[in-house]
This record gives sequence, C-alpha cells and structure tokens, in this order.
Amino acid sequence: MKTKIYRLLYVAFFALFVFSCQNEETEINNPNNQEVITADSALASFMTSVTANYGAYDDILDDSSCFSIELPVTIVVSDITITIETLDDLEALEELFEAFEGEDDILDFIFPITIIFNDYTEIVIENEDQLEGWIASCDIDDEDDEIIECIDFVYPISFSVFNSDFNIVDTIVIESDQALYTFIEALEDDENALIVSLNYPVTLLYANGETIQVNSNEELGNAIEAAEDDCYNDDEEDQCDLELEDIEAYLLECAFDVEIENDEDDLIDSLQFNFTQSGELVVSGDATVVDIGAWDLLETDLGIKLIIEGLQTFTTANGLWLLEDCDNDYDLEFVQESENGLLYMSLELNCEIDEEDVSECYGLYNLEVCDEDDDVEDGFGTFDLNLIFDNCPNDDVEFAFYLTIDDAETQVNALASAFINTIAYEQTIYSRVALAGDPSIFEIFEHHLIVENCYEESCSEGDVDNILQECSWQIVSYNASDNLIDFYLMFQANQNLIIEGQGLNIDASWTTSQSDEGVILTFDSVAGPNIQAITGEWLVVECEVDRLQLHRGDDVIVLERNCD
Repeated sequence: MKTKIYRLLYVAFFALFVFSCQNEETEINNPNNQEVITADSALASFMTSVTANYGAYDDILDDSSCFSIELPVTIVVSDITITIETLDDLEALEELFEAFEGEDDILDFIFPITIIFNDYTEIVIENEDQLEGWIASCDIDDEDDEIIECIDFVYPISFSVFNSDFNIVDTIVIESDQALYTFIEALEDDENALIVSLNYPVTLLYANGETIQVNSNEELGNAIEAAEDDCYNDDEEDQCDLELEDIEAYLLECAFDVEIENDEDDLIDSLQFNFTQSGELVVSGDATVVDIGAWDLLETDLGIKLIIEGLQTFTTANGLWLLEDCDNDYDLEFVQESENGLLYMSLELNCEIDEEDVSECYGLYNLEVCDEDDDVEDGFGTFDLNLIFDNCPNDDVEFAFYLTIDDAETQVNALASAFINTIAYEQTIYSRVALAGDPSIFEIFEHHLIVENCYEESCSEGDVDNILQECSWQIVSYNASDNLIDFYLMFQANQNLIIEGQGLNIDASWTTSQSDEGVILTFDSVAGPNIQAITGEWLVVECEVDRLQLHRGDDVIVLERNCD
C-alpha cells in the first residue's frame, strides 16, 4: 500500500524557501497584529476547515464522509462499466442508481483506486477488503465537524511572509484549496518562526452563488463563522423566492397545520399554529393543550428566517428556522440545525377551522404597546383590544373585554376597543367569548396589557457602561437559542471582561463606542469553545437596567442582569 502526504513536501519547500530568501530581505513597517495569522489562532482553524477536502460530496460512491475517491475512477453497475470523470458524472450516476432501487451491492470498483482524506493525504487501495476496512475505521462525526463546505475562497489569494525582524521575505500566491490548506498546516511545523499576514481584500463564495468581500482578519472570521451556522443551506434550488412581506401576510391569513420531522423523516410533533399580528404565536397539540410564544421574521443574506421563542410545552418548535421551500399553494418548508441534527418543519394553510378549533384559538393572550409619548416614559399607552383575537375566526363567536371577572360574567361596563390602560406599565383585563346566538355558552380569559419603553435613544454610551458594571450578565438567548445560557459576563471598570460558564474561566476585554446607529458594545479576545461566537461589535438596540438586546447583522444576543 502506498501513501503520499503532500504536507511533508510542502514543509520541505517552505524551509528551502526561507533559506533562499534570507539575502533578499526588504524592510517594511511591522504588520498589524490584528492581521497576522498564527497556527494556533481561531482564524487558522476556520481556514483549514474551509479548505479541507470535503469527503462527503461523493458518498454515492463510497458511503463515507471521511474521504473522497480520486477521479477519474471506473466502476461497474449491474454489469455496466462506467468511468466517472467529473462531479457532473456523479449526478448522472445517482439517476442510474434509481433504476436499480432496492438492489444490494450494485456498485463495484475497478481497483486500484486512490482515496483522499480531509487533510489531502492519499492512500492507494488495492481491493474491496482494504476499502471496507477504511470505511469501517472512519470516525465520520469527528471528520464532519472539521469541514465547512458551504463557503469557499475565490483564488488567487496571497500572503506576505516576514521574518522575526519584520523584514518581508516574499509574497506567496495561493491558487487552490489544497495549497491553502497545506500552507496553513505548515505554519505549525515551521522552525524558522516566520510571520505571515493575508493580503486583503479577499473574496468568498457562498454555496448559493453569492459572494462577499472581506478586508480584515475579523471580517474573514465572522464571514466563515456565519456560513458555518447555515451550512445546511447549500442547495439553491430549495430557496423560496417570496418576499418577506408576502410571507408575513400569509402567516397572518389563517391557521396552519404543522409537522416537525427529523432528518430521518421521523415525525416529532404534529401541531397547529396561529400567528397573531401582535407577535404572539398560539400553538396547540390537541383540544386541551395550548401554548403561547412569540414569533418574528428576519431577512438575511441566506434567506428568510422565522424566529419562534418562548414556548414552554412544544419546545421543539422554538429556535431559528430558515425558509427552505414554498410550493404553488404557499405551503412552507423550514429547516433548523439542532443539537441532534437537522429538523424540518412544514406549514400547511388550514382556513377550515371548526368549532373545536375555535376553542383552541381563543385563549390567554397578552398585548404589548410602546410608551413613546414625547419620549417621556409614563407607563401608559393606547391598546387596540381587537388585536388580542385578530387571528381567530369571529363569525361564530361574540367577545367583549372587561376590567374585572365580575363585569365579564354579568356583561356590564364593557371596554372600548381603543383602550388606554388605567394602571401603569401592566394591567390585567378579561374577555368574555360566547357562541353567537347563545350567550349562555361562554368562556372568560385573562389578558395582560403591557406598556414597554420603545424609545430607541433611551441609553447613552455612559448609561450602557454603568449598567454593564452592575452585577453579572447572563446570555439568556443567542439567535433564539439557549446554547450560551450557562455563560455569565462580569464587566469591570478597567475594560477587563471575565466570562464564566461550562467549566471555563475566560479573561477577555470589552469597550463601548457611539455610532450614528447607537451604542456599540465590542467583545475582544474571547477565546473558548461556543462562547467565542460573541467576539466582535454589537449594536445595542434595546436597553433596560436589567436587560439588553444586541444585534450584529442577523445575530441577536439577549443579556439579562444577575445580581445573585
């Protein structure tokens, strides 16, 4: 069995290159420390993950994500000899396999063949037993975690190479994924302690055909990390071309029958959704169980995302869902990457709500308005009470609102639909929902009217500084997920940031600044698994003494104060 490892050849070249260039040094200014790439940096890890050989693209041949098979390769399919020369040939092979569906062992290789691992190591395979042995020995889960397949570098790119005296020794031009992977890996083995920096701008290509230009290490790391979060969205044909406004209007039209399945097509939940204009989502599983959460839509570079949060019973529906497909009947398909793999959620419009469905629709809804009266917070606002049941059918029911349960039972002192709360900030009212034509059949529901301070400029940079340094802060939500809820942030006056959680104690730094959009909170040097995702600049969009909401592009963080 022969083994070829290109990395060793590249390291030898690297050492020879350094030796040959020592007499051609050119003095320049020291490279910016923020742009230097070191072997142990998170950015280097990201770059190797992007450029590693993606072994899963030819799983139809070898059923192994650990490695790919070098093309061209000759195979025999049910006595038909085929030579696979390109990736397009793999698509044609998949169509051929459909003709032999249900048959086992329909593919045989003409040996020898060469397999290529994620690090571009190549091994020549002489027979079927050797191939099966390598397939069996692969740790597929670990290998997949090292690959980011949904974003690529647009070549050529180049690096400036410096020696320890910060003299430039050369510029290296990279033309392919394999060359870049080998170059980054070789940094670990370089005994000459060279310093390298990537020459910007650099263009990246997403799987959906879109490109992005980055101009710094930070921008490059953020772009790769964002693509990693949405790696399942790599099929352009699955994209839905409806506008966000169309989707929002459609969700508010009627109720939806909802099914949630895993990536093995196993049904996890069968539900009914009612989206309300006030942002509440009413979810029912049967006639006796009703759950209320919140919903919102976001438009991102990768498509429209549906945010569902706050559900206590049907928690599987919580999270960030990417709109993947929509058909001519406007049925919607969403996908979410969970800890246990991909989840798929289908929404089918159902406007034929019967009497039983009415009892599910009407429930304990709350209503929120903004307190924006001359930018002075007083805790009072005007509520349109009809919005409480704005997504429920009203042709078979009659409803009204009251200040007390007694008033609701006796049907006296009904409130006007445009109601100004009489108790500041939060007030409880009651609705009486009866069958039309038979008021003796009714139910009474409790509702909370909540007034929020929505004045966007309520917090200055100084306010944010002071708020952050009071107690510790918990990351209760990151993109509608509680993956970082175990982390607590302690902001210190000297701009030091201490982060504790998941067995880690991390020293980082923080700063604030003022922009035209508002206060910017910046996290630097956050080195740790999972929590490193918060690194970068965040816009403070909601500011309260015990709660902050931060936005960075499509990312959303919610921090809540913890003084225990």
